[in-house]
Amino acid sequence: MTEGLRGTGRSTAGMLSAGWPDGNGLMLSNQDLVDRRTRGLYLCRASVNLYMRQENPMTKMIFVSLPITDLNASTAFYSALGFARNPNFSDESGSCMVWSEAIHVMLITHAKWRTFTQRPFPPAGTAGHMLSLALDSRDAVDAMNRAAASHGGQADVNPVDDQGFMYTRDLADPDGHLWAALWMDPAAMPPAGQS
Repeated sequence: MTEGLRGTGRSTAGMLSAGWPDGNGLMLSNQDLVDRRTRGLYLCRASVNLYMRQENPMTKMIFVSLPITDLNASTAFYSALGFARNPNFSDESGSCMVWSEAIHVMLITHAKWRTFTQRPFPPAGTAGHMLSLALDSRDAVDAMNRAAASHGGQADVNPVDDQGFMYTRDLADPDGHLWAALWMDPAAMPPAGQS
């Protein structure tokens, strides 16, 4: 997000402070472009459409939005796991935590979440999904679990899975959202049909 719109010569931070071109030589304010239907992504459809019309379309990205109870604690937790906070898309109601150029986690307060949906929150201790992050080594998987345990989360919420070519340890954030930290060596993977 920091490189801005390719081909415009403007950074994202500059676009956020100055506004966005409307394609007709006019600038639209950020307020004019806010679209609450983006479910906490803090992006606007007009900016995405402008970018998509350019020679190099926007890279496909995933934004995972998670409802959280304590924004500061959750931001610190994800920072300890290796995510970086993007201040351009963070405020008092949410933090945009960047894992990679293509993967962002939106930590959304319950009050802000309620502006998106009135569906009930799942009961504590239940799981509706698990997200997985591929890491560079077994040591990185172990380090992520240690960081989770020492920053308000829980390490090894499921038994460690070591298949030789793949090593996985599952963790939970302070709100109980499940993540699998995994390392895999595809070259060592057994052929299909063999264990």
